[in-house]
Amino acid sequence: MLQDISEGGIQSNDYDFDLNGSVDEDAESEDNVTMILVENSSDEESRDLAEDSTTAHVCNNHNNINECLRDWAIIHNEPRSSVNEILAIFRKWTEFIVPKDSRTLLKTPTTIRYQIQTVAGGEFWYKGIYTNLKHLFKSNTPLVDEISIHLFMDGIPLHKGGPTQLWPILMRVVELPLAPIMMIAVFCGSSKPSCLEAYLRQLIEEANELISAGFQIGGKTLGFNVKAIIADLPARAFVKATTNFNGYHGCMRCTCVGEWHRAGKKIIFDAVGAPLRTDEGFRRRECPGHHQVWRSPLEDLKNFDMVNNVPTERMHLSDLG
Repeated sequence: MLQDISEGGIQSNDYDFDLNGSVDEDAESEDNVTMILVENSSDEESRDLAEDSTTAHVCNNHNNINECLRDWAIIHNEPRSSVNEILAIFRKWTEFIVPKDSRTLLKTPTTIRYQIQTVAGGEFWYKGIYTNLKHLFKSNTPLVDEISIHLFMDGIPLHKGGPTQLWPILMRVVELPLAPIMMIAVFCGSSKPSCLEAYLRQLIEEANELISAGFQIGGKTLGFNVKAIIADLPARAFVKATTNFNGYHGCMRCTCVGEWHRAGKKIIFDAVGAPLRTDEGFRRRECPGHHQVWRSPLEDLKNFDMVNNVPTERMHLSDLG
């Protein structure tokens, strides 16, 4: 399943990320020419030109037809069958030299099948933090001295006809809010990962190495830090190995013990002023009912607060009761 995903719709960007967000003057000039042609043509021709201008492909930094086709396939998330059909048409009716298969065009890694691990409950593929950062800064040297990231973890159902779901680990560079969200790893199975150790251990080990030694980009050594883990309450309880949000000790901010509301058939937290949870208290298991019997690998992450670096959200507390 993971091999099919990596060879199909989920593709990484092959074009450079513009840190300055500059505007392509050639694209603007093409739009101006189109508007002039529309104004000087008939209604029917104007309509056709206007439609063409909204769907026209703009070649930014493309050196050949293969780069154009690759960009088109990635932006529109074209399936492999459609890309193969387009390539066959180009090979038959034009003189352009294009590959026969979409995997060659999209530069799909040929060793991906050997990188997929079989773990408890499904399959797991780990790409890595540094690999993503190196690709992001392949043509730019960051101006900052330290890179901090946000991590995102949650489950995504693939379709309605079965239980198969993905649990990706995504990251976002805090210092570059316009940079794309990048995938560090992904788990695929019929339910959430049954082994938290297999899901998080490689991430924690690589993050600790980067925190301790930093990493090199363009001859510059940068510091590294994991600033926060973003997840909804069920996923947060899973990755922290704590009681779920609807348990008696499910509050992740304070030590309030919930009570069973018979009429509403739910756990409610009606106390105010309960002692707040702290990172030290979390690691010492001061509230045993708040923890699962197993430990989360997140507790081994350096410079990370198990309470304050995992922010809360209101959905499961207010909007859904």
